[in-house]
Amino acid sequence: MKVSRIITSALLLVSVPALNAFPSYGYSIVSPRPQTTNGEWDARNDFTWIYQNQVKPSHLFDISLNFAQSFQPEELAAVIFGDSVINISGSMLPNRGNMDFMADQFGLSPFFASTVTFRPQYRSIVIPATAILDLDQWFGCHTYFRITVPFVWASTNLSVSEDIADPEENIPFPPDYFGVDAVTPLTSFTEALMRTQPVGALTEPLKYGRIACEQSDSRLANITCDLGLNPLFDDEHSLGIFVRMATPNARRPTAKFLFEPFVGNAHQWELGAGIKGHQRIWCGSGDNEFSVYLALALTHLFAGRQHRSFDLCQDSSGFFSRYLLVKTFDTDGNPTGNLAPLINYSTLPCKVSATFQLDGVFMATYLDRGLHFDFGYEVYLRTQEKAELLGKIPEKTLGIKGVQNTNDTITNLPINTTQHTATIFGPSYDAQIFVVDNPSPQFVSTDQLNKKSGLSPQILTQKLFAYLGYQWDCLHRGKAMQPYIGIGFDVEFQSGNEAEAPIWDVDNNTLCQWNIQWRGGFLFG
Repeated sequence: MKVSRIITSALLLVSVPALNAFPSYGYSIVSPRPQTTNGEWDARNDFTWIYQNQVKPSHLFDISLNFAQSFQPEELAAVIFGDSVINISGSMLPNRGNMDFMADQFGLSPFFASTVTFRPQYRSIVIPATAILDLDQWFGCHTYFRITVPFVWASTNLSVSEDIADPEENIPFPPDYFGVDAVTPLTSFTEALMRTQPVGALTEPLKYGRIACEQSDSRLANITCDLGLNPLFDDEHSLGIFVRMATPNARRPTAKFLFEPFVGNAHQWELGAGIKGHQRIWCGSGDNEFSVYLALALTHLFAGRQHRSFDLCQDSSGFFSRYLLVKTFDTDGNPTGNLAPLINYSTLPCKVSATFQLDGVFMATYLDRGLHFDFGYEVYLRTQEKAELLGKIPEKTLGIKGVQNTNDTITNLPINTTQHTATIFGPSYDAQIFVVDNPSPQFVSTDQLNKKSGLSPQILTQKLFAYLGYQWDCLHRGKAMQPYIGIGFDVEFQSGNEAEAPIWDVDNNTLCQWNIQWRGGFLFG
């Protein structure tokens, strides 16, 4: 679609060009477009209010019920896990794959093997109530105030299925590898990512980045207020500007689970401005006409306190390294003999912000007496998130275990050997003596964290929508009252990497979803 490409290119020209080398997968968070930032709905309400047939009510009240569901689960799984299907294999299995997740890092047997499939799904129900109040009699220039109060229910489900190669055989860890004695491992990858019980020396439960069958959250989302004026305002055309503020009502992300359900703008203040207008293109002999509408809204997302989980930098252990096991050390640098998931310490409080988000809408509308049909295009752009860390990893207390033993094979005492080059993929156990840190231990520090892994990169989505409605003309005791009803449908796509224009790459990192809307309301006053 040529129009889509032109608008996309124009938006990217003004966006932050800080595209990074971090791969477009393995993020610890999936941050979709806020359900409450929806230019399509705003445009529909605006146009209903701007143009009214025959009678001229002053104010509008609108309420709608919207149901959205994601599609393309394979791409969404790749954002989180690198692929929709991953293999898990133990460090002692012969001929294990180079890209297999190492089972040992999750408390699974070094002889364990399974294939795990993910089909993530996102659903939401949004009920926004909007009022537009005409303030022209007080301030002139067709001044108005708009407030939208949305209730949001959001649900996420990773839809995990696991095929274990030999579920009856669960070979224990050898002595000194996960504790002094042989240790009975966990039995599945899905169990490992919900683990609350100790496994030998792995005494700490998994506190963050856990897998849940389904998560949901429901609450009042951010309230959005617009104060605007329309210097040009009549049936033929209009042109207006507005300032926008959104409140931080929704829950802050906690990072306790993978693929958290976001409600609204994740508890961040927003402030910005916009411009909008419409033009009548054609008017028939009756009450039928064709018009176009354009709106652009630009807001800044102020820093909000959240918890985010971070991997290590690429030159350390990189992708998914937050799930590596670490040895713990006391204040004197002596090994305690205990293990912990790195994510328990690489999940930190931080202040998260975004330079701006832009929501643009082009809509064409046909009116025929009370019949109302519109269709259009919407584009949403949010710049890469930024974070100021408010916590840190305790100094000289953690070292990556890799395939190193926890205890000395002769004395059975805790041993300080670490392996800072370990990755979530390996190496195999037989490389133990070749990959040990020399000298050991080498400690993990806050400076090694890759902040990009826990932050949403620049996201761009594009939407096509259509709507059919009917608006009545009613007079009661000399006052105008116009009720209306309607149904709409839209489909939203994330924008992928363009091979022919790599300089404008936008990672696949958010949701593709469709939405159906039932709408009703009335003009009055």
